[in-house]
Amino acid sequence: MNTLLKGAVPVVESYPSVSPCRPSAGPFASQIDTAEAWARFQPQVVSWLEEGSGAEVDLVTAHALRLFHHQLMESVPAYGELLEICSSRPVSRENPWLWYPLQEGEWARVGLLTVTADHPLPLHDHPGSSGLLLVLSGEVRVRQFDIAGVVWQRSRVGLQHRSDCSLAKYEISAFRAYCGNIHGIEALSERAILLDLLLHPCHDAMRSWYFPRLDMGPSISPIIADRVPCRNLHGPVS
Repeated sequence: MNTLLKGAVPVVESYPSVSPCRPSAGPFASQIDTAEAWARFQPQVVSWLEEGSGAEVDLVTAHALRLFHHQLMESVPAYGELLEICSSRPVSRENPWLWYPLQEGEWARVGLLTVTADHPLPLHDHPGSSGLLLVLSGEVRVRQFDIAGVVWQRSRVGLQHRSDCSLAKYEISAFRAYCGNIHGIEALSERAILLDLLLHPCHDAMRSWYFPRLDMGPSISPIIADRVPCRNLHGPVS
C-alpha cells in the first residue's frame, strides 16, 4: 500500500481508499453569514490576482485573509462555534478530512479545512486555480510540486520539487495555476485547522491525485508519480 507522504514506495500496486473531502456541513454551517466580511476582503483578492506572483503580494493578501478571519470571529458568533466543532469532531478512514464552506461562488471558494496527523492529505492539483492556506491552529507541512517537462503516459508524470515548508499559526502557503499547484498537506500536530481560499475553482472532474512511486525528498527531482483522476477517487477540496 502506498504510504504517500511518509517514506519511500518503490512500486505502487494499489492506492489508499480516498473519500470525498466534502462532508455535509449541515444546517449549522449554512447559517453562517460571511457576506459582510467577504465584501471587505474581496478587493484584496482581486488585487492579488492582478498583480501576479511574488512573496510581497502573497504576504499582503495573507494579512487580508487574517483580517477576514478576525472579522468573522468578532462579528459572527457561529463562526467561533464552528471552529470549536472543527477542533473536536472525529475523523475516520471513511471521512479523513473535514471541510466546511464559508463562501462559495464561481470565481472563489473559502472554507475551513481540518487535517489530522493520522490522515495526511495526498498530493493533488487545482488546474487553472490559485489559492492560499492560512493556518488557524496546529502546525502543518506543505509540499509543492510542478509538472516536469516529460510525461511518459497520461497516467504517469514527472514532478519537479518546488517547496517544502512547515507552517504554524497564522502562517500561509500560496500556490498559483502555474506554480506549486500540486501540493499535499500533512498535520505535524495532532490536528490542524486551515482557512482555505481557492480562486477560480475548477470542476472536480478536471483534477487529479498524485501518488509518488519513490521518496519525495528535494534531493530526488523530478520524481515519478502515478496520476489518478479525481473522478476515480473522489478528490479533496484543497
